[in-house]
Amino acid sequence: MKIKVDREHITLAQKEEAANMAKTESWIDAETLKTCAARILKAHHDTERVYVENLLAAGELKVTVNHWQLTVWASDVTVSYSVGSDPKIAILSFDVLRECREEYTPESFTQVYDRVYCGTR
Repeated sequence: MKIKVDREHITLAQKEEAANMAKTESWIDAETLKTCAARILKAHHDTERVYVENLLAAGELKVTVNHWQLTVWASDVTVSYSVGSDPKIAILSFDVLRECREEYTPESFTQVYDRVYCGTR
C-alpha cells in the first residue's frame, strides 16, 4: 500500500525522516489494517466475539505526528464485521503503528453502523 507524507503536520526537520518512514513501513497491508480494526472493535464492544469479515475500503495511509512522534495514520478504513451473529459496518481512523503494538490500549475514531434493513416488506 502506498503511504503518503502529511506535509501539514510535520516540521521541516522531520521531513526527511517522514519520507524514509513512508518507504520503510511498506509492510502495512490490507491484512494488517483488518487486524488493527479487529483489535479496536473488540475494545469498542468490550467482547472477544468480534469477527472482521472484509476490508471494504483501505482509506488513506499517511506519515504524520501522533503522541508527539512520527507514525503511520490510517484514515477511513471501512470494514464489515459481526459481533456474535449481529452484522455491522465500521469506519475507523487510527494510528497503525500504535495499534500493532499490543501494549497500548486501542484508540481510534470509530463510526459503527448496524441494523440496516435492505429489501421489501
